[in-house]
Amino acid sequence: MEDLSAASLDDIAQFFATYYTPDNAVLSVAGDFDSKEAHATIREYFGPVPKGKGKPPLPAMSLPPVFGSRLREVVPDNVSLPRLFMAFRSPVFGSEEYYAASVAAALLGMRKGSRLQRALVRERQIAADAGAFTFDLAKASDLLVVDVTARPEIAVGQLEEEVEREIDVLYRDGVSDEEVQRAIALIETDLVASLQSAGERADRLSMFATYFGQPELVNEQADRYRHVTVQRVNELVSERFGENNRASLIYVPREGVESESMLAAAAGAN
Repeated sequence: MEDLSAASLDDIAQFFATYYTPDNAVLSVAGDFDSKEAHATIREYFGPVPKGKGKPPLPAMSLPPVFGSRLREVVPDNVSLPRLFMAFRSPVFGSEEYYAASVAAALLGMRKGSRLQRALVRERQIAADAGAFTFDLAKASDLLVVDVTARPEIAVGQLEEEVEREIDVLYRDGVSDEEVQRAIALIETDLVASLQSAGERADRLSMFATYFGQPELVNEQADRYRHVTVQRVNELVSERFGENNRASLIYVPREGVESESMLAAAAGAN
């Protein structure tokens, strides 16, 4: 927020002129359309826009694979229930290791049969909802995030303790082949279902074109997941789910809550 507050109107205009240009954009059209009409419409609306000064170079991006220490911050805010976000540095989107991380996130928090849903929502009934996902970042490091909302009667300390317990069990005992295969099946089902939408197809084509210059990679994703093994997921869990790679951001109701900030410096993060 400090960076945003310090930005001048000139800074914002310069940023827009550098990055929001046709030569730094991908336009995807999906659905039932006539290609000649589509090209004519694109030229009509986008042809007059100046192309810019070329694709701007990306800055050097390099991060250690883990945070280096346990990070934690509690934020009193205008929320009705405590909510915990626990993030782990994770392999970048598109890498072989990314798919193992995505499977780990799915078996933790995808659907009612996942570990967090089963343990925290259904069995112990301390969470109103629980999930896990990857951000799908393609440079420096991705993030795998666990997202859990407490039930009204549950204290934030209890919620955090129970989430930590589930992560510790995963880190200590690993996962089974049955869990991995179930997670892959769910991911593949979601992939196929999402591509039924023209909008989602266009988004994914643009994403792979932007990240890798290869829009056709959209057709290879299901196969990449099918090649994930239980061994690779357990290696990923062992490498990335230890206490030296956990960053918790906890939102609590503002009223009656004492402000707390315990964000530790990450050794080697710079």
